[in-house]
Amino acid sequence: MSLHIHEPEQKRRKTKILSVINVTSIVPAINVPGPSKFPVVAMTLDRYGILDRACAAIVSATLQDIGLVTESDTSSFIDRSKIRRAHAQTRSSWAAVNVLDGDDSLVCISFDGRKDKTMLYEDNRRKTVVEEHIILVKEPNSQYIGHITLATADALTISKKLYLYLALKCDLKRIIAIGCEGTAVDTDNNAGIICLLEKKFHRPLQWLVCLLHTNELPVRHLFEHLDGKTTGPRSFTGVIGKALKGCENLSVVQFTPIACKLPDISVQISFTCMKYVTQLAEDNVT
Repeated sequence: MSLHIHEPEQKRRKTKILSVINVTSIVPAINVPGPSKFPVVAMTLDRYGILDRACAAIVSATLQDIGLVTESDTSSFIDRSKIRRAHAQTRSSWAAVNVLDGDDSLVCISFDGRKDKTMLYEDNRRKTVVEEHIILVKEPNSQYIGHITLATADALTISKKLYLYLALKCDLKRIIAIGCEGTAVDTDNNAGIICLLEKKFHRPLQWLVCLLHTNELPVRHLFEHLDGKTTGPRSFTGVIGKALKGCENLSVVQFTPIACKLPDISVQISFTCMKYVTQLAEDNVT
């Protein structure tokens, strides 16, 4: 005759739960960065139009180079899904904090545009189209407001879309200035974007125009006069332009320095071309 001892159901359940807790406590925790850990990566991704897969490969390769990802430890590996989640979360957070209702500091709106390739799905097929994206920034402090998407990039269409977008976002009476690039589409005195916006606002605005494009026009015309016109972004027809290829490998020759005093540039220069021009000017003076 065998004797069976039946344990209470509640006691058996507690034993099972404790055994699971003991097992999981042995497994080391993997510290995987969450989406909120990559806000700068997500913003850079948007700025340069890098795909999620390519961005994940670049970030993971960087972590591997600095020793955070090894063959024995891949806990910090970044895949495409993490980048995509960071991308979406960063966009949502910026959209949430950039509500302009009741913002008394808003006095100026700056805008800039560029053409981006956008992937669409039509009839269950992928399709890549080129769209014009206009980015809006609030001044002071250069705070991102949002962007609008356009099928065409003419001044009339852009001005209409900008006006409707700003009318929904803020009080138009507070805007006293507007900033943009110095292109003809933006600054034409009859049919430019700023001129059309002034007509919609029924009052003049202070124009804050970037002069980088304007400043390069005399240099470009001088170069074309000396060396001839270019045949493409990196193609030259004259001797000077063709000699630029590989010029950094040439030896420095004797030259007469130009005696002058350069302005004191105390702020950090963010444009690569401006850094290069500043370095060239300093080399010619000394």
